[in-house]
Amino acid sequence: MASNHNDEQLGWNEKSFRYVAIDDSDEFYIPEIFRQQAKSNKQATEGNLETEINAQAQSIYLQQCQSSYQAYQQLLELGVGREQARGILVPSVYTAWVWV
Repeated sequence: MASNHNDEQLGWNEKSFRYVAIDDSDEFYIPEIFRQQAKSNKQATEGNLETEINAQAQSIYLQQCQSSYQAYQQLLELGVGREQARGILVPSVYTAWVWV
């Protein structure tokens, strides 16, 4: 019986910052809309925050992202290896993917 799928494997790699410094940008994903924690489900959100509260949440979020990037840069300047320095970055830092 003939197979209808392609036997080629798609490979990918994420820029992990273990070997490459984040010196090209300090861009982070900042949500435009923050949602409230669901009352009936610990793993879900529901409904948007009020506009004023949402703006405050965005400000706090952005400030923390920028602080993590500044600390990362300071560690690199001290000579700390990229592999260890990257641990201080927040997960919201944009990264690059390479598909091969």
